[in-house]
Amino acid sequence: RLERDGDVLVVIVQEREKWQPSQGTKEGFLSFMRQHKACGQMLEKAELVDFGMYSQLAYRTKRFWDANARWATIGDAGAFHDPFYSPGSDFISLEVDCLVDMVIRSYAGEDLTERSQLTNDFVQLRYEAALLLYAGLYSTFGSYELYREKCLFDCANYYNLWVDSWMKDEHLDLRALRYHLRRKDYV
Repeated sequence: RLERDGDVLVVIVQEREKWQPSQGTKEGFLSFMRQHKACGQMLEKAELVDFGMYSQLAYRTKRFWDANARWATIGDAGAFHDPFYSPGSDFISLEVDCLVDMVIRSYAGEDLTERSQLTNDFVQLRYEAALLLYAGLYSTFGSYELYREKCLFDCANYYNLWVDSWMKDEHLDLRALRYHLRRKDYV
C-alpha cells in the first residue's frame, strides 16, 4: 500500500524457465523487485498488504456455452490467455455478441443446437490460435529488433484473421463459422 496513492497491484510475469522458486515467497518477491531500480524505489515506502502466486495463468473451459441448456461463460469465466497482450476484451466482445444473438434467436423459436456447437468450436479455435501467437513471446522482450518483428507479425495476424472477420459479423454466420473451422489447421 503506497501512503499517498492507495492500493497498487504489483505483479511479476515471467517465462517459466526464468522463474526462481524463491520468487514465490514474500521475501523472494520483494528481493526480486528491489533488484530493479524503478520497482525498488516504488516499493521503498510501500506496505505489502497481500501476496499470492500462480504458476500457470492460461486456462479455458471445455465448453463456453450450451444455448439449449441456457448457460454460458463469458470472459475470464471461460478462459484467460496472457497478462501482457491481455486479449480478454476481444473475447468478451465476441462472446457477448454471440450470446446475445443466440438469446434473440432462442426467443424467436430457432433450434440452436448447431449454432451453439459451431460457435463454441469457433471460440475454442480463437483461444488455441491466441495461445500459439503468444508462445515464446516473453523471450523477445529483451531485443528491440526481435520484439519489433514479433509485434508487427502479431498485429498483422490479429487484424487479418480476427478483426476483419469480427467487423463483418462472420462469428454470427453459420456458413462463415464452418469456413473458419475448416481452416483450423492453417490458422
